[in-house]
Amino acid sequence: MLMARKPKPEPDHRISMKGTKEGLVVTVGEGELPPLMNELAGHLQHKAPFSRGARAILDTGPRELTTEDVRRSLPQYPSAAPEGDSSHR
Repeated sequence: MLMARKPKPEPDHRISMKGTKEGLVVTVGEGELPPLMNELAGHLQHKAPFSRGARAILDTGPRELTTEDVRRSLPQYPSAAPEGDSSHR
């Protein structure tokens, strides 16, 4: 007797994190940025012990973010700023 199985849901790859020698690389996939940044904040909070003190590289793909965009999206990380931006000091 054959039984049909429901397919497993595809894993959500909208946010991926990978530790590298350069630091924690966070890639934000496709979709509207505000919900993705909220999702990212949840991921970072969940992985706080692992990521605490790590340098993070945020890859937003073709999207361009300003320092203010990042600070508004991730207020719990007030020092977050694009590399080379000294306005966060």
